[in-house]
Amino acid sequence: MKLSQPDKEALIMYLKNEVDREERFRTDEFGRIRLTQEMKDAALKAGRDFENGKCFSEADFKERFAKWL
Repeated sequence: MKLSQPDKEALIMYLKNEVDREERFRTDEFGRIRLTQEMKDAALKAGRDFENGKCFSEADFKERFAKWL
């Protein structure tokens, strides 16, 4: 398959994102869900938002993390 370099890079990025989605709920040897980088980033941002006094109710939590719950 003859692809240009930008097309190859775009394809690699697309495949990487698909792999991240597929691996979203991998577990460790104890059965605990291993966080993806996206999950870690979201948790860190949520912590910073909470520290800055933004409201973080149970409803806010469920809305923010709905795609993983």
